[in-house]
Amino acid sequence: MDEIKATSIIKQTLPILILMGIGGTLAGLFLNAARTSIDLFPGLLVLVPAMQNLRGSISGSLASRLSTALHQGTVKPSFRDNPELPIYAITSISLSISMSIIVGICAWAFSYLGNIPSPGLPGMIGVSVTVGTLSGFVHLLVNVSVSITSFRMGLDPDNIAIPVLSILGDIVTILYFLMVVRLVT
Repeated sequence: MDEIKATSIIKQTLPILILMGIGGTLAGLFLNAARTSIDLFPGLLVLVPAMQNLRGSISGSLASRLSTALHQGTVKPSFRDNPELPIYAITSISLSISMSIIVGICAWAFSYLGNIPSPGLPGMIGVSVTVGTLSGFVHLLVNVSVSITSFRMGLDPDNIAIPVLSILGDIVTILYFLMVVRLVT
């Protein structure tokens, strides 16, 4: 029985894990292509790993909660008439905004202490909150969609949602970061 389960998990996750590697590489290529925009304020680069980890932590936590709720039956595998989903959405976006403020402050402090040019405290917080909120909304929609859809298909959302969000997280966060940086610089 354990062998069948292990095989099932490998079949569900291996293609997504391969895509994760490709997604991470694409995110790095996007960031590399925008070096000229970042050269004015290299302190903005301090935000990148923190924003990506933050996005992954919040999305991963939501995916795990949603998967557990689907398995327990407290959330219906439906996009309608789910009173729990708005609570998950509000919590996720609230965490994104509040933690993005903290990330912006910390990134500014590290840039300041390291004498790395940055757009200042308001600029760092602004970039962090804007990117965190925009990517948070995208992650929220994908998270709910992937979790419910995979559950309906008889797949374990734990095996599908978090890897999909990891792929998306790197790419979407970097793309929003680059978009916001171009507005700032």
